[in-house]
Amino acid sequence: MQPIKIQLFPKADTDNQIYHIGKLKFNGTISCGKQSFLIYLDEDIKELHIVPSGSPDLTDVFRYYTDGRKKTSRSKHNNIAVELEERNTEDGKVFYIGRLDVGATVDASQGIVFLVFTADPGEEELQISFPEQKQTVVRRQKVSPLH
Repeated sequence: MQPIKIQLFPKADTDNQIYHIGKLKFNGTISCGKQSFLIYLDEDIKELHIVPSGSPDLTDVFRYYTDGRKKTSRSKHNNIAVELEERNTEDGKVFYIGRLDVGATVDASQGIVFLVFTADPGEEELQISFPEQKQTVVRRQKVSPLH
């Protein structure tokens, strides 16, 4: 899989906390096995990068990734939750990293929504949400017989 870049936009929740949202839709699928997420929320750049974990540019970043965090999730809507860890670039800019390995494939043709929560330190989280499948309703038309 090629790396994917998604632009993120800031929004305010009901508590007036800022979160970021990005959307992706294309005719294809995304494998959720061994995917890595890099999130940049700089003044200039607000982006989510989805990169296969084996990519050479992630080797040093994930050497410092730990699994010791308490597993909590803000998700109330069966979203896929990915824990994020804060990191700093060499020039001191903050970015977040996360990993996902659920061995599933996601159909992106209906759209995927990415929600990034970073307002509460230590509880940073990426949620991946999918639109609800709409049922198709077929209505029968009443036909009057011709007299």
